[in-house]
Amino acid sequence: MNFYTTEMKNNNNMSKLFRVIKLFDIYGSYFNLRINNQAKFKSIMGGLFSLITMGVFMFCILSFGQDFYYKRNPKISVKESFLPDEEAYILTGDDYQDKNIMLSFNRAYDRIFIPLLFNIYESNFTQIILNQCVESDLTPNQAELLNRDGYKEYNVFYCFKVNDFIMGTDSLAQREISPSLSISIRKCDDIPELILKKYDITCNLDYLQDKNNSIDSLYVDLVFERYGFVPENFNPFQKRLSSLTISFEKGKFSKVDIPLMMNTLEDDRGIISSSVNTETVLNIMDYKKNDFHIGESNFPSASIYFYVSEGYKTYFRSYQKLQDLLAAIGGFMKIIFASLNILNFIIRSYLIDMHIIETLFRREESETDFNKALKGNLSIDTIKSSKIILYIIYLYFTLCLENKFNNYFLDENLKVKESKLKITSLEESKLK
Repeated sequence: MNFYTTEMKNNNNMSKLFRVIKLFDIYGSYFNLRINNQAKFKSIMGGLFSLITMGVFMFCILSFGQDFYYKRNPKISVKESFLPDEEAYILTGDDYQDKNIMLSFNRAYDRIFIPLLFNIYESNFTQIILNQCVESDLTPNQAELLNRDGYKEYNVFYCFKVNDFIMGTDSLAQREISPSLSISIRKCDDIPELILKKYDITCNLDYLQDKNNSIDSLYVDLVFERYGFVPENFNPFQKRLSSLTISFEKGKFSKVDIPLMMNTLEDDRGIISSSVNTETVLNIMDYKKNDFHIGESNFPSASIYFYVSEGYKTYFRSYQKLQDLLAAIGGFMKIIFASLNILNFIIRSYLIDMHIIETLFRREESETDFNKALKGNLSIDTIKSSKIILYIIYLYFTLCLENKFNNYFLDENLKVKESKLKITSLEESKLK
Protein backbone atom coordinates (compact mmCIF):
# COMPACT_ATOMS: atom_id res chain seq x y z
CA MET A 1 0.00 0.00 0.00
CA ASN A 2 2.80 2.39 0.98
CA PHE A 3 4.70 1.43 -2.15
CA TYR A 4 1.66 2.20 -4.33
CA THR A 5 1.12 5.60 -2.66
CA THR A 6 4.80 6.50 -2.98
CA GLU A 7 4.74 5.61 -6.67
CA MET A 8 1.72 7.85 -7.27
CA LYS A 9 3.47 10.77 -5.54
CA ASN A 10 6.61 10.24 -7.57
CA ASN A 11 4.54 10.26 -10.77
CA ASN A 12 2.86 13.54 -9.73
CA ASN A 13 6.23 15.14 -8.99
CA MET A 14 7.61 14.01 -12.32
CA SER A 15 4.59 15.39 -14.17
CA LYS A 16 5.05 18.76 -12.43
CA LEU A 17 8.72 18.75 -13.38
CA PHE A 18 7.85 17.95 -17.00
CA ARG A 19 5.33 20.80 -17.08
CA VAL A 20 8.01 23.24 -15.89
CA ILE A 21 10.48 21.98 -18.50
CA LYS A 22 7.84 22.44 -21.23
CA LEU A 23 7.68 26.13 -20.42
CA PHE A 24 11.22 26.56 -21.80
CA ASP A 25 10.46 24.91 -25.14
CA ILE A 26 11.52 27.36 -27.85
CA TYR A 27 11.11 24.78 -30.62
CA GLY A 28 7.40 24.28 -30.15
CA SER A 29 5.06 24.86 -33.07
CA TYR A 30 1.68 26.54 -33.21
CA PHE A 31 -1.35 24.31 -33.43
CA ASN A 32 -4.26 25.77 -35.35
CA LEU A 33 -7.48 24.33 -36.60
CA ARG A 34 -7.87 24.36 -40.37
CA ILE A 35 -10.96 25.10 -42.39
CA ASN A 36 -11.33 24.22 -46.07
CA ASN A 37 -7.78 22.88 -45.82
CA GLN A 38 -6.53 26.41 -45.04
CA ALA A 39 -5.17 28.04 -41.88
CA LYS A 40 -7.48 31.05 -42.36
CA PHE A 41 -11.12 31.33 -43.29
CA LYS A 42 -11.10 33.18 -46.62
CA SER A 43 -14.10 34.67 -48.35
CA ILE A 44 -14.93 36.69 -51.45
CA MET A 45 -15.75 39.73 -49.31
CA GLY A 46 -12.39 39.43 -47.52
CA GLY A 47 -10.62 39.26 -50.89
CA LEU A 48 -12.53 42.33 -52.07
CA PHE A 49 -11.58 44.24 -48.91
CA SER A 50 -7.94 43.20 -49.42
CA LEU A 51 -7.97 44.55 -53.00
CA ILE A 52 -9.50 47.80 -51.72
CA THR A 53 -6.76 48.03 -49.06
CA MET A 54 -3.99 47.49 -51.63
CA GLY A 55 -5.56 50.09 -53.92
CA VAL A 56 -5.77 52.65 -51.09
CA PHE A 57 -2.16 51.89 -50.14
CA MET A 58 -0.94 52.52 -53.71
CA PHE A 59 -3.01 55.71 -53.82
CA CYS A 60 -1.40 56.89 -50.55
CA ILE A 61 2.11 56.20 -51.88
CA LEU A 62 1.43 58.16 -55.07
CA SER A 63 -0.46 61.07 -53.51
CA PHE A 64 1.31 61.51 -50.17
CA GLY A 65 4.72 60.92 -51.76
CA GLN A 66 4.61 63.75 -54.31
CA ASP A 67 6.44 66.16 -52.00
CA PHE A 68 9.02 63.48 -51.14
CA TYR A 69 9.70 62.28 -54.70
CA TYR A 70 9.81 65.70 -56.41
CA LYS A 71 11.13 67.79 -53.48
CA ARG A 72 8.14 70.11 -53.36
CA ASN A 73 6.41 72.19 -50.66
CA PRO A 74 9.41 72.51 -48.34
CA LYS A 75 9.13 73.79 -44.79
CA ILE A 76 10.50 77.33 -44.61
CA SER A 77 11.53 79.39 -41.62
CA VAL A 78 13.32 82.75 -41.58
CA LYS A 79 15.59 84.21 -38.94
CA GLU A 80 16.55 87.90 -38.90
CA SER A 81 19.10 89.07 -36.37
CA PHE A 82 22.37 90.95 -35.84
CA LEU A 83 25.90 89.65 -35.95
CA PRO A 84 26.90 88.83 -32.35
CA ASP A 85 30.64 89.47 -32.64
CA GLU A 86 31.39 92.37 -34.95
CA GLU A 87 35.13 91.91 -35.17
CA ALA A 88 34.77 88.25 -36.18
CA TYR A 89 32.80 89.06 -39.33
CA ILE A 90 35.30 89.74 -42.03
CA LEU A 91 34.29 88.33 -45.40
CA THR A 92 36.57 87.00 -48.08
CA GLY A 93 35.49 86.18 -51.60
CA ASP A 94 35.06 82.47 -50.82
CA ASP A 95 32.34 83.14 -48.23
CA TYR A 96 29.56 84.03 -50.70
CA GLN A 97 28.43 83.76 -54.32
CA ASP A 98 30.00 85.93 -57.02
CA LYS A 99 29.01 89.58 -56.71
CA ASN A 100 29.69 91.86 -59.69
CA ILE A 101 29.00 95.61 -59.55
CA MET A 102 28.90 97.87 -62.57
CA LEU A 103 29.41 101.65 -62.20
CA SER A 104 28.41 103.96 -65.04
CA PHE A 105 28.02 107.65 -65.83
CA ASN A 106 27.61 109.83 -68.90
CA ARG A 107 30.23 109.19 -71.59
CA ALA A 108 30.78 112.95 -71.92
CA TYR A 109 32.68 112.77 -68.61
CA ASP A 110 34.96 109.92 -69.73
CA ARG A 111 38.65 110.70 -68.86
CA ILE A 112 37.38 113.64 -66.82
CA PHE A 113 36.18 111.62 -63.81
CA ILE A 114 38.10 108.47 -62.89
CA PRO A 115 36.88 105.86 -60.35
CA LEU A 116 39.61 104.57 -58.00
CA LEU A 117 39.11 101.54 -55.76
CA PHE A 118 40.78 101.29 -52.33
CA ASN A 119 40.97 98.15 -50.24
CA ILE A 120 42.76 98.16 -46.89
CA TYR A 121 43.25 95.02 -44.82
CA GLU A 122 45.76 94.98 -41.96
CA SER A 123 49.08 95.98 -43.58
CA ASN A 124 47.83 95.40 -47.15
CA PHE A 125 46.79 98.43 -49.16
CA THR A 126 45.30 98.10 -52.65
CA GLN A 127 44.68 101.05 -54.95
CA ILE A 128 43.48 100.43 -58.50
CA ILE A 129 41.69 102.30 -61.26
CA LEU A 130 38.56 100.43 -62.25
CA ASN A 131 38.68 98.87 -65.69
CA GLN A 132 36.01 99.46 -68.21
CA CYS A 133 33.63 96.52 -68.45
CA VAL A 134 34.46 93.50 -70.57
CA GLU A 135 31.46 91.43 -71.53
CA SER A 136 33.10 88.16 -70.49
CA ASP A 137 33.36 89.46 -66.88
CA LEU A 138 29.68 90.37 -66.63
CA THR A 139 26.67 88.35 -65.60
CA PRO A 140 24.11 87.53 -68.34
CA ASN A 141 21.75 90.22 -67.02
CA GLN A 142 24.47 92.88 -66.98
CA ALA A 143 25.69 91.87 -70.45
CA GLU A 144 22.15 92.22 -71.78
CA LEU A 145 21.92 95.73 -70.32
CA LEU A 146 25.30 96.67 -71.80
CA ASN A 147 24.16 95.62 -75.28
CA ARG A 148 20.91 97.56 -75.31
CA ASP A 149 20.52 100.01 -78.17
CA GLY A 150 22.04 103.37 -77.36
CA TYR A 151 22.90 102.50 -73.77
CA LYS A 152 26.57 101.81 -74.42
CA GLU A 153 26.81 104.72 -76.83
CA TYR A 154 25.90 107.37 -74.23
CA ASN A 155 27.41 105.81 -71.07
CA VAL A 156 30.78 104.57 -69.94
CA PHE A 157 30.88 101.45 -67.71
CA TYR A 158 33.40 100.38 -65.06
CA CYS A 159 33.23 96.96 -63.39
CA PHE A 160 34.67 95.21 -60.37
CA LYS A 161 34.10 91.90 -58.62
CA VAL A 162 33.47 92.24 -54.88
CA ASN A 163 34.83 88.72 -54.26
CA ASP A 164 38.33 89.90 -55.20
CA PHE A 165 38.49 92.06 -52.06
CA ILE A 166 38.01 91.78 -48.31
CA MET A 167 35.22 93.52 -46.40
CA GLY A 168 34.19 94.02 -42.78
CA THR A 169 31.18 95.41 -40.92
CA ASP A 170 30.25 99.09 -40.69
CA SER A 171 31.33 99.33 -37.05
CA LEU A 172 34.83 98.18 -38.01
CA ALA A 173 35.09 100.90 -40.65
CA GLN A 174 33.85 103.61 -38.25
CA ARG A 175 36.47 102.64 -35.69
CA GLU A 176 39.08 102.73 -38.47
CA ILE A 177 39.72 99.04 -38.12
CA SER A 178 40.46 97.27 -41.38
CA PRO A 179 39.24 95.98 -43.70
CA SER A 180 37.54 98.66 -45.77
CA LEU A 181 36.44 98.79 -49.40
CA SER A 182 35.67 102.08 -51.11
CA ILE A 183 35.50 103.77 -54.51
CA SER A 184 36.56 107.38 -54.89
CA ILE A 185 35.45 109.38 -57.96
CA ARG A 186 38.13 111.96 -58.70
CA LYS A 187 39.09 114.45 -61.34
CA CYS A 188 41.53 112.91 -63.76
CA ASP A 189 44.22 115.57 -63.15
CA ASP A 190 44.08 114.93 -59.35
CA ILE A 191 45.37 111.38 -59.84
CA PRO A 192 49.18 110.87 -59.76
CA GLU A 193 50.71 110.59 -63.21
CA LEU A 194 52.41 107.29 -62.36
CA ILE A 195 49.08 105.67 -61.74
CA LEU A 196 47.62 107.09 -64.96
CA LYS A 197 50.56 105.71 -66.95
CA LYS A 198 50.24 102.33 -65.28
CA TYR A 199 46.68 102.04 -66.56
CA ASP A 200 47.40 103.82 -69.84
CA ILE A 201 44.89 106.62 -69.20
CA THR A 202 45.14 110.07 -70.77
CA CYS A 203 43.09 112.84 -69.20
CA ASN A 204 40.84 115.09 -71.30
CA LEU A 205 42.99 118.14 -70.60
CA ASP A 206 41.18 120.41 -73.06
CA TYR A 207 38.01 120.11 -71.06
CA LEU A 208 39.73 120.35 -67.69
CA GLN A 209 41.71 123.47 -68.61
CA ASP A 210 38.76 125.30 -70.12
CA LYS A 211 37.53 127.56 -67.32
CA ASN A 212 34.25 128.10 -69.08
CA ASN A 213 33.32 124.45 -68.55
CA SER A 214 31.38 123.93 -65.37
CA ILE A 215 29.85 120.68 -64.14
CA ASP A 216 27.04 121.27 -61.69
CA SER A 217 26.20 117.63 -61.00
CA LEU A 218 27.26 114.08 -61.77
CA TYR A 219 24.87 111.13 -61.85
CA VAL A 220 26.39 107.74 -61.18
CA ASP A 221 24.51 104.48 -61.66
CA LEU A 222 25.41 101.37 -59.67
CA VAL A 223 24.14 98.32 -61.55
CA PHE A 224 24.08 94.99 -59.74
CA GLU A 225 21.98 91.87 -59.24
CA ARG A 226 19.55 91.80 -56.35
CA TYR A 227 18.49 88.46 -54.87
CA GLY A 228 14.99 87.30 -54.11
CA PHE A 229 14.06 84.07 -52.31
CA VAL A 230 11.75 81.60 -54.10
CA PRO A 231 11.53 78.47 -51.89
CA GLU A 232 9.98 76.20 -54.56
CA ASN A 233 12.98 76.51 -56.91
CA PHE A 234 15.96 74.17 -56.71
CA ASN A 235 18.21 77.26 -56.53
CA PRO A 236 16.00 79.51 -54.39
CA PHE A 237 18.07 82.70 -54.72
CA GLN A 238 16.75 84.29 -57.89
CA LYS A 239 18.66 87.17 -59.49
CA ARG A 240 17.14 90.32 -60.88
CA LEU A 241 19.04 93.26 -62.31
CA SER A 242 18.70 96.40 -60.22
CA SER A 243 20.34 99.79 -60.00
CA LEU A 244 20.86 102.75 -57.71
CA THR A 245 21.24 106.25 -59.12
CA ILE A 246 23.35 108.58 -56.96
CA SER A 247 23.70 112.30 -57.68
CA PHE A 248 26.78 114.34 -56.73
CA GLU A 249 26.75 118.16 -56.78
CA LYS A 250 29.56 120.65 -57.19
CA GLY A 251 30.85 122.34 -54.04
CA LYS A 252 30.05 119.25 -51.97
CA PHE A 253 31.91 116.17 -50.88
CA SER A 254 29.44 113.27 -50.80
CA LYS A 255 30.04 110.15 -48.76
CA VAL A 256 27.80 107.23 -49.73
CA ASP A 257 27.51 104.15 -47.49
CA ILE A 258 26.23 100.99 -49.19
CA PRO A 259 25.51 98.05 -46.84
CA LEU A 260 25.64 94.52 -48.21
CA MET A 261 23.36 92.24 -46.21
CA MET A 262 24.24 88.57 -45.84
CA ASN A 263 21.40 86.27 -46.91
CA THR A 264 22.18 82.68 -45.99
CA LEU A 265 20.32 79.52 -46.97
CA GLU A 266 20.60 76.36 -44.87
CA ASP A 267 19.18 73.76 -47.22
CA ASP A 268 18.34 70.34 -45.76
CA ARG A 269 17.87 67.91 -48.66
CA GLY A 270 18.49 64.67 -46.72
CA ILE A 271 16.24 61.67 -47.39
CA ILE A 272 16.37 60.13 -43.90
CA SER A 273 18.68 62.24 -41.74
CA SER A 274 19.63 65.90 -42.03
CA SER A 275 22.08 66.85 -44.78
CA VAL A 276 22.47 70.63 -44.76
CA ASN A 277 24.16 72.66 -47.50
CA THR A 278 24.92 76.31 -46.75
CA GLU A 279 24.87 79.06 -49.37
CA THR A 280 25.40 82.80 -48.82
CA VAL A 281 24.71 85.79 -51.07
CA LEU A 282 25.22 89.52 -50.53
CA ASN A 283 22.23 91.75 -51.16
CA ILE A 284 22.33 95.52 -51.73
CA MET A 285 19.07 97.02 -50.50
CA ASP A 286 19.65 100.79 -50.25
CA TYR A 287 22.28 103.42 -49.50
CA LYS A 288 22.95 106.29 -47.11
CA LYS A 289 24.34 109.60 -48.46
CA ASN A 290 25.95 112.37 -46.46
CA ASP A 291 26.98 115.67 -48.06
CA PHE A 292 29.73 117.95 -46.76
CA HIS A 293 30.16 121.50 -48.15
CA ILE A 294 33.69 122.18 -49.35
CA GLY A 295 33.19 125.61 -50.87
CA GLU A 296 33.14 126.59 -54.52
CA SER A 297 34.28 123.88 -56.88
CA ASN A 298 33.79 123.23 -60.55
CA PHE A 299 33.63 119.45 -59.99
CA PRO A 300 31.62 117.20 -57.69
CA SER A 301 33.62 114.96 -55.36
CA ALA A 302 32.44 111.62 -54.00
CA SER A 303 33.43 108.41 -52.21
CA ILE A 304 31.37 105.21 -52.04
CA TYR A 305 31.96 102.84 -49.12
CA PHE A 306 30.92 99.19 -49.21
CA TYR A 307 30.61 97.24 -45.95
CA VAL A 308 28.90 94.17 -44.50
CA SER A 309 25.64 95.00 -42.77
CA GLU A 310 25.43 93.96 -39.12
CA GLY A 311 21.92 92.68 -39.73
CA TYR A 312 21.58 89.37 -41.55
CA LYS A 313 18.86 87.02 -42.71
CA THR A 314 18.97 83.21 -42.65
CA TYR A 315 16.52 80.96 -44.49
CA PHE A 316 15.98 77.39 -43.31
CA ARG A 317 14.55 74.99 -45.88
CA SER A 318 13.82 71.30 -45.26
CA TYR A 319 11.97 68.70 -47.32
CA GLN A 320 9.80 65.76 -46.30
CA LYS A 321 11.82 62.87 -44.90
CA LEU A 322 11.15 59.19 -45.62
CA GLN A 323 10.01 58.55 -42.04
CA ASP A 324 7.53 61.44 -42.28
CA LEU A 325 6.07 59.93 -45.47
CA LEU A 326 5.77 56.48 -43.88
CA ALA A 327 4.16 57.96 -40.76
CA ALA A 328 1.56 59.80 -42.86
CA ILE A 329 0.76 56.68 -44.91
CA GLY A 330 0.71 54.47 -41.79
CA GLY A 331 -1.70 56.75 -39.94
CA PHE A 332 -4.12 56.83 -42.87
CA MET A 333 -3.88 53.07 -43.44
CA LYS A 334 -4.69 52.36 -39.77
CA ILE A 335 -8.05 54.07 -40.26
CA ILE A 336 -8.71 51.98 -43.39
CA PHE A 337 -7.65 48.73 -41.67
CA ALA A 338 -9.81 49.43 -38.62
CA SER A 339 -12.91 50.26 -40.70
CA LEU A 340 -12.60 47.25 -43.02
CA ASN A 341 -11.77 44.90 -40.13
CA ILE A 342 -15.01 45.84 -38.35
CA LEU A 343 -17.04 45.21 -41.52
CA ASN A 344 -15.16 42.02 -42.30
CA PHE A 345 -15.62 40.70 -38.73
CA ILE A 346 -19.41 41.00 -39.00
CA ILE A 347 -19.53 39.40 -42.45
CA ARG A 348 -16.93 36.71 -41.59
CA SER A 349 -18.79 35.61 -38.45
CA TYR A 350 -21.94 35.09 -40.46
CA LEU A 351 -20.12 33.20 -43.25
CA ILE A 352 -18.29 30.92 -40.77
CA ASP A 353 -21.61 29.99 -39.08
CA MET A 354 -23.17 29.26 -42.46
CA HIS A 355 -20.15 27.20 -43.52
CA ILE A 356 -20.26 25.08 -40.34
CA ILE A 357 -24.01 24.45 -40.71
CA GLU A 358 -23.61 23.53 -44.38
CA THR A 359 -20.68 21.19 -43.61
CA LEU A 360 -22.62 19.38 -40.87
CA PHE A 361 -25.65 19.04 -43.11
CA ARG A 362 -23.57 17.58 -45.95
CA ARG A 363 -21.87 15.13 -43.58
CA GLU A 364 -25.24 13.93 -42.29
CA GLU A 365 -26.46 13.51 -45.85
CA SER A 366 -23.35 11.56 -46.79
CA GLU A 367 -23.72 9.23 -43.82
CA THR A 368 -27.35 8.57 -44.79
CA ASP A 369 -26.31 7.81 -48.37
CA PHE A 370 -23.55 5.54 -47.02
CA ASN A 371 -26.01 3.53 -44.90
CA LYS A 372 -28.45 3.22 -47.78
CA ALA A 373 -25.69 2.04 -50.07
CA LEU A 374 -24.64 -0.62 -47.57
CA LYS A 375 -28.22 -1.90 -47.25
CA GLY A 376 -28.50 -2.11 -51.05
CA ASN A 377 -31.36 0.34 -51.33
CA LEU A 378 -29.26 2.47 -53.66
CA SER A 379 -26.71 1.45 -56.24
CA ILE A 380 -23.23 2.86 -56.10
CA ASP A 381 -23.70 4.49 -59.52
CA THR A 382 -26.33 6.82 -58.11
CA ILE A 383 -23.86 8.28 -55.61
CA LYS A 384 -21.55 9.83 -58.18
CA SER A 385 -19.15 6.92 -58.48
CA SER A 386 -15.53 7.63 -57.53
CA LYS A 387 -16.05 10.67 -55.27
CA ILE A 388 -18.70 8.89 -53.15
CA ILE A 389 -16.64 5.70 -52.91
CA LEU A 390 -13.59 7.61 -51.68
CA TYR A 391 -15.71 9.59 -49.26
CA ILE A 392 -17.31 6.36 -47.91
CA ILE A 393 -13.87 4.85 -47.37
CA TYR A 394 -12.72 8.05 -45.65
CA LEU A 395 -15.80 8.01 -43.37
CA TYR A 396 -15.32 4.32 -42.57
CA PHE A 397 -11.71 4.75 -41.47
CA THR A 398 -12.58 7.93 -39.60
CA LEU A 399 -15.31 6.15 -37.64
CA CYS A 400 -13.00 3.23 -36.91
CA LEU A 401 -10.29 5.55 -35.61
CA GLU A 402 -12.79 7.51 -33.56
CA ASN A 403 -14.06 4.27 -31.94
CA LYS A 404 -10.54 3.13 -31.16
CA PHE A 405 -9.60 6.49 -29.59
CA ASN A 406 -12.85 6.57 -27.61
CA ASN A 407 -12.27 3.04 -26.32
CA TYR A 408 -8.70 3.90 -25.39
CA PHE A 409 -9.68 7.00 -23.45
CA LEU A 410 -12.55 5.09 -21.74
CA ASP A 411 -10.14 2.40 -20.59
CA GLU A 412 -7.73 4.99 -19.28
CA ASN A 413 -10.49 6.79 -17.42
CA LEU A 414 -11.68 3.51 -15.89
CA LYS A 415 -8.17 2.70 -14.76
CA VAL A 416 -7.79 6.11 -13.15
CA LYS A 417 -11.14 5.76 -11.40
CA GLU A 418 -10.25 2.24 -10.16
CA SER A 419 -6.92 3.48 -8.80
CA LYS A 420 -8.66 6.35 -6.99
CA LEU A 421 -11.22 3.92 -5.51
CA LYS A 422 -8.43 1.64 -4.33
CA ILE A 423 -6.65 4.53 -2.66
CA THR A 424 -9.79 5.72 -0.90
CA SER A 425 -10.66 2.18 0.26
CA LEU A 426 -7.13 1.68 1.59
CA GLU A 427 -7.27 4.98 3.44
CA GLU A 428 -10.67 4.05 4.94
CA SER A 429 -9.41 0.66 6.06
CA LYS A 430 -6.35 2.28 7.53
CA LEU A 431 -8.50 4.64 9.52
CA LYS A 432 -10.61 1.75 10.87
